[in-house]
Amino acid sequence: MSENPPIALMLLPLPLVVGSVIGVVIGFATGSWLWAIVALVVTAITIGAVAFLAAESLALRLLNARPLAAGGSLALRNQLEELCARTGLAEPDLYTVGSGAPAIASVGRVGSALVVTDGLTDDLTVVELEAAVARELGRIQSGSTTVDTLAVAFLTVPFGFLGGLVAKALRFFRGGDHDARIDLDGIAITRYPPGMTAALAKMTAVPTAASKAVSHLWAVGSGPSGATPGSYGIDERLELLQEL
Repeated sequence: MSENPPIALMLLPLPLVVGSVIGVVIGFATGSWLWAIVALVVTAITIGAVAFLAAESLALRLLNARPLAAGGSLALRNQLEELCARTGLAEPDLYTVGSGAPAIASVGRVGSALVVTDGLTDDLTVVELEAAVARELGRIQSGSTTVDTLAVAFLTVPFGFLGGLVAKALRFFRGGDHDARIDLDGIAITRYPPGMTAALAKMTAVPTAASKAVSHLWAVGSGPSGATPGSYGIDERLELLQEL
């Protein structure tokens, strides 16, 4: 398995594009390209810092997530406590998007958070719920949640109008087999492939209220099945798990 490109490459386009536009404007306005370069650098650093710091809150807002009530979803909290003790991870904050088909996402730049629908605990069995939570903890543990969260502020929101090019960029930075690898990370925690297979089979729909810019944060995104070699959609992921 090849290593993914450095995350720094994903953080450069937005600051450079905005900085270049501002620099050109300042250059023409002042007649000095020295001031244009200064404006470019200052703007790029400012935009980069703001996007970096705001990535997590932006992702949660676009997911329409709100903190899960203290007494909400005892089964989810029990699974989370047990799995975090098993993996040594700090317990993520819990958020909900309310009613909907079973779905779970993970968000985090410095800390971490799980975002769930009511259907996750209403429709999944105990074994399936364990698998779903374990998958996202594996995602957090691998650092993928950080990359995916930063992608919201630096890639999918500002360049979402480019459509398919953004999907290709995400695949470039994450790898076409990203979701399949995270599935296996979750199984490494539960050591029960059938549970993961059953959980993913029930999580086939992204909550409709969530923005497309955060669809990649869900365990089962809105993208189609893999159409290119090395790309894994949900059908390919389920086939892979059924072979284990």
